[in-house]
Amino acid sequence: MQLLTFLAAFFAYTASAQLIIIDERITLILELQLWEATFGAIAAINGLYPPIQGLSDNDALDLKLQRLNASKIRVALLAKDNPDATFSIQTQFALLSPQEFKAYVQKSFGKTKQPSRVLKVQTDEALNPTLPTSSVDWTTSKCMPAVKDQGP
Repeated sequence: MQLLTFLAAFFAYTASAQLIIIDERITLILELQLWEATFGAIAAINGLYPPIQGLSDNDALDLKLQRLNASKIRVALLAKDNPDATFSIQTQFALLSPQEFKAYVQKSFGKTKQPSRVLKVQTDEALNPTLPTSSVDWTTSKCMPAVKDQGP
């Protein structure tokens, strides 16, 4: 019985998360217009729009609104968990899903694993120290001048 209650609550939550009521939709459309005016060009250049190719205009708008609403929910949860931090949906990444954002961030770290600490010289000869000569007479060198004054 508990499983049935849990599943019913889960599906009701996911269905309500997908449906946006009319008042909230109007607010989201205004926020989306502000976002597109501010960050739309940057997001388009950097490929940060959700995949809307092949969708009708209404479906593309619905997808953008769902993404913006999901970002608002994430921002609210983050603000609740981190009261001293400031979060906002007014960034170029607002319409990315968490998986898309993770993929975007991971691209900046490169795909190949860099070896840690590689020797610049690969031969052992460069690593062998040379032995000093048997003796050096520093008194004949300019590096060791004569004692000038040892006191009275």
